[in-house]
Amino acid sequence: IIRQAVDNFSLEKKASMIIALMNSFHKQWEKFIESLEKMGRRIDDAKKEYDVLMSTRRTQLEKPLLFEGSPKESVTFGKAELRLSR
Repeated sequence: IIRQAVDNFSLEKKASMIIALMNSFHKQWEKFIESLEKMGRRIDDAKKEYDVLMSTRRTQLEKPLLFEGSPKESVTFGKAELRLSR
């Protein structure tokens, strides 16, 4: 009986440790997921800003380079040449 009581006490102690570890893991997992979601939103925001730069901003910058309604393939500024790709 004493041996069984010692075994039960040991099992209960180990079970309590496992539960504590699982609770700790759960808290850290929640923090990880929260950070991962935040990073995902930031990546999405960066992608949206990139898309605006590559469309609207680029179009607005290239508009003045279009003379008489016909697009130019390139414009020269001194020694530098700007190639337009459409």
